[in-house]
Amino acid sequence: MIEKIHKFYLMRIGPRLSSVALEWIGALGLLVLLPACEVFTPVDQTLPASSVVGVRRGRHFERVITHFHSSYSFDACDGHGTVTHPDGTITPNLKCEEDLETALCLNQIDSLFLSDHVPHMAEVPLEQLLFTSRSEEQIHSPKGEGVAKLMTCKNGHKAFFAPGLEGRLLALGMERHVGADYRSRRDLYSDDAPSSVGPLQKIAEAVVVIPHTESKSLELIQRSNADALEIYNLHANFDPNIRRNYLHVAPFSHLFSFLDYLMDPYHDLNPDYLFLDFMQFFPVYFDRWDHAIASGHPMTGLGGTDAHQNTFSQHTTDGERLDSYRRLSRFMAHFVLVENSQTEPYAHYRATKDSLRQGLVYLVVEGLGTPVDFDFYAIRHRADPRSPPVEMGQSVRQLDEPILAFDLPKVYEQSPGVARYGQPKIKVDLVFVDRQGQESVVDSVTREAHHSYAPFQKLVYPKPTPGAYRIQVWMTPRHLRGVVRKGELTEKPYLWMISNPIYVTE
Repeated sequence: MIEKIHKFYLMRIGPRLSSVALEWIGALGLLVLLPACEVFTPVDQTLPASSVVGVRRGRHFERVITHFHSSYSFDACDGHGTVTHPDGTITPNLKCEEDLETALCLNQIDSLFLSDHVPHMAEVPLEQLLFTSRSEEQIHSPKGEGVAKLMTCKNGHKAFFAPGLEGRLLALGMERHVGADYRSRRDLYSDDAPSSVGPLQKIAEAVVVIPHTESKSLELIQRSNADALEIYNLHANFDPNIRRNYLHVAPFSHLFSFLDYLMDPYHDLNPDYLFLDFMQFFPVYFDRWDHAIASGHPMTGLGGTDAHQNTFSQHTTDGERLDSYRRLSRFMAHFVLVENSQTEPYAHYRATKDSLRQGLVYLVVEGLGTPVDFDFYAIRHRADPRSPPVEMGQSVRQLDEPILAFDLPKVYEQSPGVARYGQPKIKVDLVFVDRQGQESVVDSVTREAHHSYAPFQKLVYPKPTPGAYRIQVWMTPRHLRGVVRKGELTEKPYLWMISNPIYVTE
């Protein structure tokens, strides 16, 4: 029976763990469950508006998610994402689309860049991929093409969502198909050669990303000319085949964590915090990123949510399936700096894509808490602190004697656990990548936990040498100990935030 469960988990097909299988392994699952020991605090399952993060030098933050599958991916929605009618037309699974829209609204996602698989997405007009049952505004390009939609939620939140694809590359925010028919599109969309990157960038006007970096060679990355690459992928983190073949870790070491949350006999587990059991950032991603940067090809580092709503269909004790769109889009997002001046919808949409390309991006494990008050920049001239700051993705000359600075973040005061337990301990590392692609931590600042507030602290690095510098923030989430029943999980550090680099040249 266990062998059958393993086979299911590898293939990710069918109705997932059947009720019979769950009953059979129930006794074994109970052995790894810890007894309930206290009453746990109910948790708000939504996220605050990104406006709480504030503005920085004429730009505001937006919560952006990339690598996300709608019902138009053939394997999404438990393999039942679309219906093909006798006349050949394809329509989406309305319940699955509603789940996606609900996730955008409850988590107040500002922009969702879809990445549907080539089968189905290449067969239908891009406008059809933007189906929504809610109040919406079609966003048109200057050529009159429907390129995105702006959805208005019942809570008043507005969310952009845009079509895109996942083949061997990701093309985010496509504004038109490349190719006149399905066959020509399929061949281009399924390739990762440099000859495919150009048309996706220039004709489709997409942000081209290398997905599943763990499985890509450094040579391919360096010659791709893509705009970005993934430095984390949720699917890869728990898929047994990928774990064994590319991440070189035990394929099933995390299986019982999922069973804990599926069974939950005491009804005191919060499935929104399942990620604490298995989330891990693997060195292979940073190695590929570092060497791409060192080879003279700056690329934005992004995180792939890679949600399909197709892995665990069973409902947990909060009434939702374990792999719901809402749960996975609450776990991780990007905070992207977007120009305030772009208020017209199409210009705003383009500005968001430009910021992704330029690297004005923090990757945040927001399930640990929404960060506020953070800021990474460089003072261009030490002798003139009032000179325009240098942003992530930009370069500054060593000759000008710049100063790197990072304002340490706090957890938003209304995030779960903060009112009761205060601010958690964080450690900030300034990571330096040299011209050979080797990284090292050149400075660190630690702020201990504070019950009622977090004092302002800044990391200052006054004499950077040529290379790339990024910020990594580690958190020990003890503020969640009244939320997460597995108390030991709140006593270890997790990578909370990753900035994109600032480059120092000669």
